[in-house]
Amino acid sequence: MKLTAETLIKSDRDTVWRLSQTPHLHTRWDLRFTDIEYLPRESAAEPQRFRYATHIGFGLAVKGWGETMGDPERSTSALKFGSTDAKSIIREGTGSWTYSDQAGTVRFSTVYDYAIRHGWFGRVLDLLFRPLMIWATRWSFDRLRIWIEDGVQPETSFRLWFLKVVARCALALTWIYEGLIPKILIQRADEIALVQHAGLYWGTPSHTLAALGFAEIAFGLWLLLGRFEKLAAILSTIGIISLATLVTSVRPAVLADPLGGISKNLGLLACGLIVWALSDLSPLASRAKPRRGREARDGVRSPFAEVLREDLHLAAPLVQAHLTPELGVHKYQGTMKSVWRVEGLRRWLSAPFLWLGSWTHTLFPETGDGIPFQITNRFFIGADGIARMTFERKFHFPGVERRFEATMQYDEKADAILDALGHRRHLLVELVPTIEDGAITLRSRRQWLTPFGLPIRIRWPRFLAGEATIEEWQESETSLGIRVTISNRLLGAFFGYEGAFERTDGVADNVRRVVAASTVDRYLSGAARVVLVLAALIGTAAYGASFGVGSISNGAKVWGARVALAAELSWPVFGLTLLGARRVGDAWEWFDICLRTMALGIAVLSLASVANLAVAATALSRGSAAFSAVHLALLLIADVSMAVYFTRKALRLGMPLNTAIVLWVGVLNGAFVLLLVLQ
Repeated sequence: MKLTAETLIKSDRDTVWRLSQTPHLHTRWDLRFTDIEYLPRESAAEPQRFRYATHIGFGLAVKGWGETMGDPERSTSALKFGSTDAKSIIREGTGSWTYSDQAGTVRFSTVYDYAIRHGWFGRVLDLLFRPLMIWATRWSFDRLRIWIEDGVQPETSFRLWFLKVVARCALALTWIYEGLIPKILIQRADEIALVQHAGLYWGTPSHTLAALGFAEIAFGLWLLLGRFEKLAAILSTIGIISLATLVTSVRPAVLADPLGGISKNLGLLACGLIVWALSDLSPLASRAKPRRGREARDGVRSPFAEVLREDLHLAAPLVQAHLTPELGVHKYQGTMKSVWRVEGLRRWLSAPFLWLGSWTHTLFPETGDGIPFQITNRFFIGADGIARMTFERKFHFPGVERRFEATMQYDEKADAILDALGHRRHLLVELVPTIEDGAITLRSRRQWLTPFGLPIRIRWPRFLAGEATIEEWQESETSLGIRVTISNRLLGAFFGYEGAFERTDGVADNVRRVVAASTVDRYLSGAARVVLVLAALIGTAAYGASFGVGSISNGAKVWGARVALAAELSWPVFGLTLLGARRVGDAWEWFDICLRTMALGIAVLSLASVANLAVAATALSRGSAAFSAVHLALLLIADVSMAVYFTRKALRLGMPLNTAIVLWVGVLNGAFVLLLVLQ
């Protein structure tokens, strides 16, 4: 396993080169070296030899030698190193540093490896030493980034990191202790009484208390590992406040305890605040982990350039320009000479698929000649570092506008283009391009359903799939021709269009490198936000009030009031946590996503309110098991549908899947359950 690190630094190449190639500056940020001394050399053409030392404590130091050679363009530095010190398990190694400019940033990366000494004993030690060296390398790279971008001196960033780690470990050990001792090993009567008073337990309160203890231990171990530490700190704060409120409501006497209650929780809240505040100002090794699709390269390549490689030059000049554009937005307009559909029985058999396609922005049932259309292409780098191109076509039929939307990326494993179709990216199609006589032809291959745009692939049978053939050629010095044919193994060719278009914008607009404008929904207006907030408040209140119509059991009435109040209060908790944990997108984008997600849940709760009103007019008891089962099912449908919608939107905005799941299950659902208990 080679040792690697990579970071993107908002600076110029000369600055990064100077801070990494000057010995006394290099040792300030690189945790692996304490001293580096360059040795004299006769000419600049010779490798630069040096001696290094690393202090390992107790007055001991590991010493070694090395030589480095950098190119005149300051883009690469080769390294050879080794040690004759018996305290070092490294005998000799080689590596390189790479510096590449990319749109106002420098990609600084390293790859190196070494041979070990001391035989089998050295190999055993290397099982621990190598991961430690990988961590130290990546931690140091992020330390350099913070120094350059934020101006935090390396010595200061180390102190901040140490303070953050101490605070995080204190939090972690407290959670582990609280879960292990009073909840599992030595269960106290007051803790059991607290669970019993809440009424939310299965089996016995003792078993539930033990399960809660194991959950607290797991959360403490998560804090110790330091993964997603900012989110963990926020969840810890929410958990401490919630549990403290619950305990105080049952046993107010804890407020007078000088060694517990408020005094202990204030210290823990301070630790959580320290971890959250210092997370971005202190080095973190995971930030310098090489990401998929972030290989250093001279320039960003479009999906078509990746798959066609040397065959690209066979395409006509305008075809090349269209398929390998600059980063940004590019617009075209033209006229479809003909939009057609098959006649006869096959026309009626294919109609449902075309109507469904009009809803998903892939196909449509309209036909005609001389149809004006527009094309908007966006070429961008996603949050995952992968280059993508979006194709949006708008067809202006008399009285109606139809759209086609697709997002393409290169799939290295299949050596093909993956095309995510529709504005919801519900269908994933493999495209294989070929060049002939200057024209490009793309033919579809395998297809998968991707429900709600989630990273789940369900293979679509070939006999049901619509097979696409897309042809594009240069028609004149300024225009391109396009022909699209959709066919099926059972229906044959049943839909298509042919036309010509030309470029309308002279220079590509700027586009954000992290998230393309087409990957997120448009901002809601101020009025729309107010309407959705009011709809959420009124809809939730109506759900709770609907339990009071007609004859109703006291249990059902309390249930409805609790659910409505918990639903209203859990969303602000979720929203604040989301804003603190987000890495991409601005606050209004996430606010709008939350409003749209809530609207979906309110729609389902409205069905529950209608069901209550319908039951009120019948003799059905609203305290019956069937009544409770219906409401539980509707609540589950609301939660699952909102979770799917939110996760899909979060993924499109660049949030990792595991973070979205933790936020939804741990924060929103967790706050909802806690608020039910607190009532």
